[in-house]
Amino acid sequence: MITPLGERVLVRLLELEDKTPGGIVIPVIKVDEKIRSAKAMAVGKDCHEVKVDDIVLVNISNGTKIILDYEELFVFNESKILAVEE
Repeated sequence: MITPLGERVLVRLLELEDKTPGGIVIPVIKVDEKIRSAKAMAVGKDCHEVKVDDIVLVNISNGTKIILDYEELFVFNESKILAVEE
């Protein structure tokens, strides 16, 4: 794994869910495919609001895509993270 510098966050996009927690299948409505939930895999030492393992909301067009060990990850400036799930 790599460690981002400064106020950067390395994230892995989460799969889009098409079932409720109870198992009911719901149709996927494609409102905006650029807005996605992601898991913070690593954070730079200057990050103050995002921690490793946080679930965050990101606009993937604001990040930089990288391939690490055949896996697609994104790097974002912390200021570009839209929200942190509580």
